Amino acid sequence: MKKNDPSKKGNSTQSSTPAEYADNPGTYLLRWDPAISKMKFERYREITNEYPEGFCMDWSIYDYNDAKEGDLFYMLREGEENGGIIFRGIFSSAPYEDDDWRGSGEKRHYIMIDCFSAVNADERPPLHLSMLEKRIPIINWRKGHSGELLTPAQAEALHSLWFDVYGFDDEYEKIEDNIEFDQEFEEDGDGEFDTEVGHGDHLSCFDEDIESIIRDLESIVDKSIPISVSPEISLVTERPTTAELIYFSTQGKDVAMRTTMISHGESMEILAFVPYAINDKPTKSKLIKIQEYSNGFEAVLTVEYGDTEFSFFDIDYALHKNSYKLGEYYDFALSAMAFEAGCVPDEEMSFTLSHDEAERLHLAGDDNKPVIMSMSELVGCLQTDSRYPDNAAFQSPVMSRARKAACLGREFYRMEICIAHETDECPELTIPLITRVSDFDKKPTMKNSIRGGLWLQGRLIQ
Repeated sequence: MKKNDPSKKGNSTQSSTPAEYADNPGTYLLRWDPAISKMKFERYREITNEYPEGFCMDWSIYDYNDAKEGDLFYMLREGEENGGIIFRGIFSSAPYEDDDWRGSGEKRHYIMIDCFSAVNADERPPLHLSMLEKRIPIINWRKGHSGELLTPAQAEALHSLWFDVYGFDDEYEKIEDNIEFDQEFEEDGDGEFDTEVGHGDHLSCFDEDIESIIRDLESIVDKSIPISVSPEISLVTERPTTAELIYFSTQGKDVAMRTTMISHGESMEILAFVPYAINDKPTKSKLIKIQEYSNGFEAVLTVEYGDTEFSFFDIDYALHKNSYKLGEYYDFALSAMAFEAGCVPDEEMSFTLSHDEAERLHLAGDDNKPVIMSMSELVGCLQTDSRYPDNAAFQSPVMSRARKAACLGREFYRMEICIAHETDECPELTIPLITRVSDFDKKPTMKNSIRGGLWLQGRLIQ
């Protein structure tokens, strides 16, 4: 999954006027249909509530040949209910090619966009569809591609209407100083592994109020005990050095805070601290990739489990980095912390296929009746963003009784989930998942399936 806080999900981006990007900006009409887009209505509501000042994302663009950084755009929400212009903004990159978000196997062009002046998800936009059709009939508001370059006359009419309603001028002086960065709206990211990722987003698995964790840092250190010392490794700091690292951990049965420190004579320096879902159950898998952070002591490992690949953050990487060999099999204990999790609604636990549809899929019986398909055993753990490969979108039945867990005054549920069904080669792979209690209205049971985002973790069991 893409990011939206200090681990790259939440880096603020300085806003600019169009003149700083392009002398003669074009104007584009982007389109969003919540019924078919990967950006669902609920996600739009969450983002606009969380980042009312503005946000960034990537979006598909049809007329990409002349598009450039600094061009202007308006986002049209399609459909009769609350249809209309829901925000506007500026292109903050040149177009680039990537896989079709629909999964067709074809290529599509995308562009990064800075978005502001967003309309509340549940409100009718001031520039609603009927007004647009009446005031600017020279634009076909009902039909068109997302990323349509407007003619100068169309663009001028739309700028003028926006000014009449909002009172903003054409230089976009109302752009906020800080625009939150969120790329989870549309496309799964593609690019190089982010060696500077940090752990801001991962801390939100522990507490959404990340500042409260920072404030508790002294308490975290006081309540931690040393658990291991690394061999000497090379660290990338302002003054590159070779040193031993000391791992500390808060005591806990299910969840702990792991802190990595370095000794400077009589003083200790904190290098990193991360929440950890404790697990000692090994799973044999083949190590196929190591993606090391620039600091030299943290990394994401990718392993093969049967015909499935998983990438996870190695909690103890500095202890073993000098002994790992690609292609070798190791016993790793996998676990996960949830970013967001919730029970799948009952109405989404099954769907009905007509007899004809079921027959095409060879699922129909001889009684000419519709077929009800159950989703109760659906398992998925999708890691699609190469920049942050240890994050995943998941769905799984609850595989064990959920129990309460606590760490540093925070409350969690601990439960088992499945991330890979049994195959001829490998047994079913279940792992412990730690979720915030606040994510649920009531404690989940083994009758539920849950879904959301997770941070996959692991450590070598010797």
